[in-house]
Amino acid sequence: MRTKLHIKCIFVVLGVVVLMVLVDNWLTYYWLDEKGYNRGRLDRARIALNNGDYHNYDMYGSLQNHEENDNFFTWRDQDVGRVVFPKYMFGWSIVRIPALVYHKNVYIAFCEMRAESHGDAGNINIIAKRGHRNRNNQIQWEETMLIAAVPGMRSMCPTPIVDHVRDAIILIFVAFPPGMTESQLIKNVTYHQLVMVMKSTDLGRTWSIPVDITASTLNAMRRIPSMFATGPGHGIQLKSGRLIAQGNVHVKKVPGGKFTYDFSTVIYSDDGGSTWSPGGTVPLGWDSFENIIMTNEATVVELDNNLLCLNSRTPNAFQTRAISCSKNGGLQFGLPQLSDNLVESGFKMRNGNLHLLKNPGCEGSMVAFPAPPGTNITDDVHKTWVLFSNPANMADRTRLSVRLSTNSLKTWSEPWRLHEGSSGYSDLAYYETIENRKKVQNFAILYEIGTNEMSEISFRTFTLQDVIRNIPLSL
Repeated sequence: MRTKLHIKCIFVVLGVVVLMVLVDNWLTYYWLDEKGYNRGRLDRARIALNNGDYHNYDMYGSLQNHEENDNFFTWRDQDVGRVVFPKYMFGWSIVRIPALVYHKNVYIAFCEMRAESHGDAGNINIIAKRGHRNRNNQIQWEETMLIAAVPGMRSMCPTPIVDHVRDAIILIFVAFPPGMTESQLIKNVTYHQLVMVMKSTDLGRTWSIPVDITASTLNAMRRIPSMFATGPGHGIQLKSGRLIAQGNVHVKKVPGGKFTYDFSTVIYSDDGGSTWSPGGTVPLGWDSFENIIMTNEATVVELDNNLLCLNSRTPNAFQTRAISCSKNGGLQFGLPQLSDNLVESGFKMRNGNLHLLKNPGCEGSMVAFPAPPGTNITDDVHKTWVLFSNPANMADRTRLSVRLSTNSLKTWSEPWRLHEGSSGYSDLAYYETIENRKKVQNFAILYEIGTNEMSEISFRTFTLQDVIRNIPLSL
């Protein structure tokens, strides 16, 4: 009798579990369908784009059919990370490559949505989400928007820039044939890709149709590259008004040869993003062991005296990140210098032994901001400070951290760890608020997380005081 009762209880429990799974799936695919999140919407977008129909489909950020308070979720602004781009969105595989800007109380978060795998090939589009910060420090996030999906191409590497002069958001990105991997692209004698720009004048609600600027950028470079990638992460506007989008190019050592050099570089615009030109490229350098310093993905800041600096990933597992600066607005850059304490991943522990990673290093992000009011400016404490984020670990991509430099990237503080586990690319934004009649210096960070591989993108905010409290620093 007891055995039969136990069996009945087991079947009841199993039935409840099955019901919960069915309800969860229904909520995921049907309730979200009504709000426009599901795979069907993305399929319709792909069909529209494949037909070249940019105007009859509600994409590129249009929210005219949605209530302004129709938010995906809301949370109290606090010092813990929250996922804003979960994996398996719309039934797609993962999200990667975050980019973030903040303008007029609105956060605009971008990333790639990858349909098939973690890899850089396949069906990839760019999505975005707007977050509103209110007076109570609450952030209300709107629905996810499909921003860029070039027909017949994979759209990658979102690089947003805030144009404060024209009150606009500029987005640069690149598009590649979906079936060609990065290694295949690099092997080519010349590039097989597009460089695109689009603009929003309403804080990311709607976006212009992408414009092809490949001819004025890649075709105008002194040496035509095999491949060019923007960013990743935000670009900047200089004090002069110039827009800067950082990136990296792969160039053949000799025309038609097999060996390829990798260089950090920039493209720039002096007319609000309408036209773009190639800027300077970081030259090859040499470390103390006479190894070549090549530079890859970069992040950019403007420092005191109009000094423009790149902080670059290096493809050598035994090298740290490299710094290179320009004194003429990005037209030429000086030799790269390794920044000894800006370590990045280059090794993997397997069976108790260290092995070299196939693709060492990781993207990082910098943001420049004014020194706090009342700071005593000296040779070691400058008017402009810089915060930098990356996985601060020589082994796997873990331990996402931030470091502070008060002397124009010459030295860096010890890291403040924001996320202990697996973490990858990140992007920082800086903004100021007034609380109790005092200026508060704030940061937001958008960053990749995952269990074994990066698959979700999280967001958190903190203040400069939080940084100072958590980093051993003498001011």
